[in-house]
Amino acid sequence: TVGFNVEGLKRGVRECASVCASPSAHKQPSAHSTIMGLSMSKLWEGMVGKCEMRIVMVGLDAAGKTTILYKLKLGEVLTTVPTVGFNVEVVEYKNINFTVWDIGGQ
Repeated sequence: TVGFNVEGLKRGVRECASVCASPSAHKQPSAHSTIMGLSMSKLWEGMVGKCEMRIVMVGLDAAGKTTILYKLKLGEVLTTVPTVGFNVEVVEYKNINFTVWDIGGQ
């Protein structure tokens, strides 16, 4: 089995969620979008829209990077083979899309 700091991962997700919730994380409507409907849709998108984060996992060979990636993606531990190159997966959690890059070891 793979041992990793689940509490640290949860804390990181909470921090990402707070960044996504901040007004500075979203584009503000431009001065030209003064129409009420457009302004309201931008406001709604900013409140409940999806936030995107990128994560790069690097480490030594056989450290469990790919196993962690697929545990996050699929919710179960899979038998994996050594990564040649990299794996990229999008993991969705609440309103956050994480693009996770798993870079081969060494």
